[in-house]
Amino acid sequence: MYSYPDKFLKGIPNSDKVDEDDAPTSDIFYFTKNEERDDDFLENSINWDDEPESAEHILKRINLKKENDELQFKAGYAIMCRHQLDHLLTRPLMKGVVSYERNVLSDNKYHGNLLVLYSISKPKMKRIAATIVLNCFEERIPNPYIK
Repeated sequence: MYSYPDKFLKGIPNSDKVDEDDAPTSDIFYFTKNEERDDDFLENSINWDDEPESAEHILKRINLKKENDELQFKAGYAIMCRHQLDHLLTRPLMKGVVSYERNVLSDNKYHGNLLVLYSISKPKMKRIAATIVLNCFEERIPNPYIK
C-alpha cells in the first residue's frame, strides 16, 4: 500500500490547454483506455509530488509519440490538491466511480493515474474532469525549458 502526498501534478501539453485564468482546460483530465489494463478502469496519467524531482520529470519529459525529441508538456504542469480530490470522491458524482493509484513505471517512479470506471458515460466523464479542475487546481507552473 502506498502513501500519497498532498499534491499531484498534471502535465499540460500546449498553451491551448490553458484557459484565460491560467488554469488547465478540463479536457486534459479526460480518461482513456489503456489496453494493458486488465480491470474495469479508464485512466488519466499524473505524477505524485513526492519530492522536487517529480516536477522536473514532467518538465523534461520527451514526447515519445514524436521523433524529434520534443518536450511533451510545453505548457508546464498544474499543481493539484489531493485532499480536495479525496473530498470529491465522497460526493455523489464520483463516489464509487473515481479513484486513483500509484503506478510506478520503469522510467518514472512518481507516475500514477486517476481512474474512472470503464462503463461511465462520456457526458459524466466530462463533468468529472471539469469538477477535478474546478476544485483541485492550485497553480500552473510554466515549462522553463521552452523558449
